[in-house]
Amino acid sequence: MMSTILDIGLMALVVLWLWMSIIACLALRRDDSLTTVQKAAQAIFAIVVPLFGAMVVLHLVYQHHPEVVSKSLVPWPIRTVIFGGSIPANTLRDEREGPFIGGYDRLNRKLDDFDGD
Repeated sequence: MMSTILDIGLMALVVLWLWMSIIACLALRRDDSLTTVQKAAQAIFAIVVPLFGAMVVLHLVYQHHPEVVSKSLVPWPIRTVIFGGSIPANTLRDEREGPFIGGYDRLNRKLDDFDGD
């Protein structure tokens, strides 16, 4: 039983390593600012150093040329490592979407005028 769990965990890590390496190689292929030697060296680093290599390559490419890294392909736990920070707040919200936003309650009554009736 325990060896089966370890085998499944190991397979998941191998799949994650291969997935991240493929994403890193695709990002390097799309980056026109790097020379062929730089692309080859970074691709080798991404493949040879499991997970960490791909994350470093994706982080470097994202800092230099962010539009070549497909954010939707990167698994959610690794996104903050590669893209840095947390996901930005939604600035397109309407004041009425949540309670007490902008000094109004859900019924659009000004909070200063609310008696609790």
